[in-house]
Amino acid sequence: MLLISNGHGEDLIALKIIEALRNQRPQLTLKVLPLVGKGGSFRTATEQGWVQQIGPSAPLPSGGFSNQSLRGLLADVIAGLPLLTWQQWRCLRKQRFQVDAVLAVGDLLPLLMAWGSGRPFGFVGTPKSDYTWRSGPGRDLSDKYHALKGSEWDPWEWLLMRHKRCHLVVTRDRLTARGLRRHGVRAEAPGNPMMDGLSNATAPASLSRCRRILLLCGSRIPEAERNFSRLLLGLTPLPSDRPIAVLVALGSTPGLPALGAELKRQGFRSSPPPSEALQAGACWLKGHVLVLLGPGQLEH
Repeated sequence: MLLISNGHGEDLIALKIIEALRNQRPQLTLKVLPLVGKGGSFRTATEQGWVQQIGPSAPLPSGGFSNQSLRGLLADVIAGLPLLTWQQWRCLRKQRFQVDAVLAVGDLLPLLMAWGSGRPFGFVGTPKSDYTWRSGPGRDLSDKYHALKGSEWDPWEWLLMRHKRCHLVVTRDRLTARGLRRHGVRAEAPGNPMMDGLSNATAPASLSRCRRILLLCGSRIPEAERNFSRLLLGLTPLPSDRPIAVLVALGSTPGLPALGAELKRQGFRSSPPPSEALQAGACWLKGHVLVLLGPGQLEH
């Protein structure tokens, strides 16, 4: 089986799926084709030899968000996106007779790649949710467009999902799956694989009296830094009869220096960490709000 993914989060979801497949079918040969970035999430699995990474890979300036802005698209084009995509497509066409099935994780590009392989395929649609237009103000043109369609996904995507070789469509929530089913797509929403493997843990004694809030700002630059700034602004005015501990789970990016600069701008001061497990520069304090930065914790 070949899994195609197009982004850091999508790589992590694909990794969770292939870990489950390996547990159930250890004899299954698993291959991955990351379309964005170097596929770092698969490094341990490939080094251990139970996953094979194929195709060319390269980091992109937009981090996979070239469809979000003209500037991001131009930056990716200049960095060689068209040639990279063409090379990945050629690799897929060469590999199509060596795999029995393809699973695409992401949006239109991996879905199109899976369809173009000519093999039976499935699709895990990660970036789109009908909650974005059904639960919001619904005033902008994008919301009106999605309301007219009755789905965040577009007609050309429905067409690919309805193809006779597409045997599985999974969405991030039931509302989105219901919207797709109205357009003839047999969509399901069993849950997000990124949540698999999470377990309960006892809070450190130093935080036991705090009201604890988990903050997830993402991992793509510069979006993650903007998310961190906005989420932090929304948290600091919260009244509380107890101290508030904001636990920030981070990937390899953004880094501590960038977040530290933003914390300082919002009036926080660096503080000695309450635990020896935390590195210097990871603990910040402002009034009754304690912010703890956890690099590498987004993947755990």
